Amino acid sequence: MTDHLGNVTPEDARNNGWVIDHGDPGAWECVCKAHNNDLRIMKSTKRMRVPGGWLYLVTTQINQESSEALAFVPDVSP
Repeated sequence: MTDHLGNVTPEDARNNGWVIDHGDPGAWECVCKAHNNDLRIMKSTKRMRVPGGWLYLVTTQINQESSEALAFVPDVSP
């Protein structure tokens, strides 16, 4: 079974046992994910296209504690 919903279609998520109550679980795309099992640290960065730019979500997990940061990055025109 898939344990997360990064970069999947709703159909793939449902086929892997997820119940989708609302929205598109693949709306967020994974930019980077890294972990160190010995130190029990995981860090991921995801982004989602929104009108006028991107939302970036950074998650840091140390042991069982998590923190997240959300930022809007506007489109830049040269």
